[in-house]
Amino acid sequence: MEKLITFVLSITPLLFGFGFLVPVMNEAIGQSGWVPPLAISPLVFSLIVCGGWAVIAQVRKRWI
Repeated sequence: MEKLITFVLSITPLLFGFGFLVPVMNEAIGQSGWVPPLAISPLVFSLIVCGGWAVIAQVRKRWI
């Protein structure tokens, strides 16, 4: 159980990025009516931007 909690806490940037930031950005794009570049879907654009940011935060161990 301790290893599971340690693992989950070690990937919190990824969980936050994919579980919170991606849906928020996707919804914001949908509500604003903005079309992402290259005509990709808002979900794919959100996954690329927020998911990339979450991966960078995971690797660097900080968000900023």
